[in-house]
Amino acid sequence: MHPRFATPCPQHCRPRGNQCCQNYPNDGDSIWRLFYDTIKGGDYRSREANVYRLAQISNQIIDHCVAQGIPFAREYSGLLANRSFGGAQVSRTFYARGQTGQQLLLGAYGAMMRQVAAGRIELFPRREMLDLVVIAGQARGIVVRNLITGAFERYAGDTVVLATGGYSNVYYLSTNGKILM
Repeated sequence: MHPRFATPCPQHCRPRGNQCCQNYPNDGDSIWRLFYDTIKGGDYRSREANVYRLAQISNQIIDHCVAQGIPFAREYSGLLANRSFGGAQVSRTFYARGQTGQQLLLGAYGAMMRQVAAGRIELFPRREMLDLVVIAGQARGIVVRNLITGAFERYAGDTVVLATGGYSNVYYLSTNGKILM
C-alpha cells in the first residue's frame, strides 16, 4: 500500500481460497511439495525462485491475514479449516466460506484504516489520476484532479505503485475476462 494514495490492493485475493503448507491434517504437505505443485500446475512456466519464496512465506501470509481479522473458516476444535482444491492431493487451501476474496479485501482495508487512524497513512480521497510523471525513464510522481474542486494536484515520490486491480487492465494480452470497446 502506498502511504499517500493508500488503497488496498486485491493482489492476494483469490476467489476460492489461499494455499499454504500448514500441514494441519498431517497429510505430508511441505514447502517443497507446495513449490512443486505450483510449478507443475503452471505448466513449468513460472519463475522458480519466486514460486519457492512464495511457498516459504505462505504460512506467514495466512498468519498475517488471521492477525488482520480475516474470518477464515474454522473447525470445531478452533483450528483453521482447510480443504483440498484444484487437484492437489493434500489439504492446503484456507477459505472463508465462499467469499475469501471479499474477506481478504475487507481485512486489508480494515488494516489500512487502522494505520490511517494512527496517523501513519494520509488518505487523499476523491482524486482521479490523470498522468504519470516520468523522469529519465522512471516513474517519479503523478498528476491528479481533485473531483470536488476540479483543481489539479501533483505528488512526487521515489516509488510509484499503480494498483490497477490486476495486470489485465495494464497489459493487452490476458486470460481475464474484460469488456472490449
